[in-house]
Amino acid sequence: MHKRPIRAFTVVELLVVIAIIGILMALLLPAVMAARERARHVECLNRLRNLGVATLSFETSKGRLPPLREFPKAPFVAPDHWDDAERNYTSWVHALLPHLEQTTISDEIANRVRANPTDPNVAAVQYNVKVLTCGSDLIDAPVARLSYAANGGRPNAASPGTAGSYDWQANGVFADRLKGRLDAHRVYDMTTGDIKDGASNTIAFAENVDLISWNRCASEWEVAVLWQPQLPPTIGLNQNAGHGMLNADYARPSSRHHGVFNVTFCDGSTKAISSTIDYRVYALLMTSHGARARTPGVSGEAAPVPAWQEGVLDEGAY
Repeated sequence: MHKRPIRAFTVVELLVVIAIIGILMALLLPAVMAARERARHVECLNRLRNLGVATLSFETSKGRLPPLREFPKAPFVAPDHWDDAERNYTSWVHALLPHLEQTTISDEIANRVRANPTDPNVAAVQYNVKVLTCGSDLIDAPVARLSYAANGGRPNAASPGTAGSYDWQANGVFADRLKGRLDAHRVYDMTTGDIKDGASNTIAFAENVDLISWNRCASEWEVAVLWQPQLPPTIGLNQNAGHGMLNADYARPSSRHHGVFNVTFCDGSTKAISSTIDYRVYALLMTSHGARARTPGVSGEAAPVPAWQEGVLDEGAY
């Protein structure tokens, strides 16, 4: 009997098999990456929705929306006007912690403030809170990472303590309670009832890749997105560098999701908004009462509609 010779792969055949496997992997990998990004995108929307629910819960318990920033007493109870000796800047995140099932962190901050009322760093606890970060962001550093910013309205007109430094109620949603402490004006309490443009048409929170951490807020743009009346703005929507640039020019919605950024509206709903949205529509979505939006520091009760708003697209066109 003759034994049939055993035939092995030739080098050429082996290379062909490896090439086919490589092609299949090259075709499969983008699909896998796209599926992962889609999952992160959905997770991001869910976390923003949680922020919206927590905000409405805060309003139910306090009778007002959380502040953008404030000088807290212990616990977080703020007067109408501020004492310069209180230097613990805390943000909307600190206010929402108990409503995000983070009571332990909130209590630790309150105890620190109670023990060290004039230490400006006492509220800067070093905790990462998962609901405050988008999975598509770089979350390995720093500690207390923040991916989401609150609607701060127009940029503040001046430094705290100077005339005309407070925010106008119609310009945004979250009142910057650090402003107006030396003005002859009461620091107002914002509620969803003050949102005359409709809660489903007014942004509460938006992604911003240039934020650093939630435990610092010496400036409003460290925890807020803003809008400017000039067109075009210095930095457009979803055009940020993502390198932790902290100034008003970079306080714009931005994300690492392709072609969109996620937002929460004041009714708690969420939406992915196209990066190509008209900037004027974005500005209207940021105002709580667009017909009365105005520049901080201008006297008088009402302000005319800015020229750039005339004939603008309806707020629903996004």
